[in-house]
Amino acid sequence: MDTELESQLGKTASDIANDRVFNERLGQSLMESADGRQDKFAAAGDLYIRRFLRERSIVRRLLDFQPATDADLVRLPNEEMPVIWGTLQNASKGAVSLSMKDTADQETFWRNSFVIRFFVVSSPEYYKNTFELKGHIQDTIKHLTEDMILDLEEEEDRHWFSASDDVVGPLDGTGLSGYTQHFYFGEFSRDTHVDSQFLFTDKKLPKGINVVNERFMGNFQKLNRTEIGGDLSQDLFTKGGEALAEGVIGGVTHLFTSKNEYVPDNVMYKYTAADYLGVAREHQKPTLFMEKKKRTLFFSVEEIIAMSIVNVAGVIKGVFENRPS
Repeated sequence: MDTELESQLGKTASDIANDRVFNERLGQSLMESADGRQDKFAAAGDLYIRRFLRERSIVRRLLDFQPATDADLVRLPNEEMPVIWGTLQNASKGAVSLSMKDTADQETFWRNSFVIRFFVVSSPEYYKNTFELKGHIQDTIKHLTEDMILDLEEEEDRHWFSASDDVVGPLDGTGLSGYTQHFYFGEFSRDTHVDSQFLFTDKKLPKGINVVNERFMGNFQKLNRTEIGGDLSQDLFTKGGEALAEGVIGGVTHLFTSKNEYVPDNVMYKYTAADYLGVAREHQKPTLFMEKKKRTLFFSVEEIIAMSIVNVAGVIKGVFENRPS
């Protein structure tokens, strides 16, 4: 084995040989398969992919995705797609069902029950000549499906934050709860940050998770020793986010994300605890589908999920800026 090739790929000769065997076996298996289905390869790829995501879906850290079986599904009159019924506590204001379509379908229910709708999230369909796989020295399918899984989770977050914005409404306006849910917190300081932590307390909701982008960490690093404590102030300056155990500040978990397109600078999304916030169900986990047509392999990844912001009072958005005069 060429040692220069090993150095460029960061792999040993044994690793490269194994990758070649994997691609050759995959290509041979596809040529012999009657329908192009590759259950075993799909399962192996799924396990590999989920261990190496660059940044997981944010919504999957806010809600606990529970499996939904066929037995859980019910049908509504005059509708073909099955749904799941949920029940609201009497004091809850309403529910917003989050759609995976390009134009989100949202319904508000002013009663004690709500509907959870399922949608298919799919990656683009890619194709590759199976003969070409025989000469590849990297796990081509694995690397591409890793990006496809990221695409699915990116779509989840895009719709989640779009729905969150619909729930909170405009700055200083009225949200779907009937109260203000989008605030000017004022310029960031220890005081304004602490004051923002009690907005859920006023609504008798538990504190859950604050979502901010990674640049927001700089606000905590700039707090001096008298504002945040001597040792912590020093550790934040030298270690950054690693100084915060599980991102907990003031007893509240802070999730720092690199997805600035959803969480801009100086913006904080506040979500109450998952049990008070919403429901997430997964009828089909991300699954790799393959289809063979002659010597061409077509593959894509799909999932069937449902997400709902059930308690619309459980979402607050704020910007750490002063209200314009």
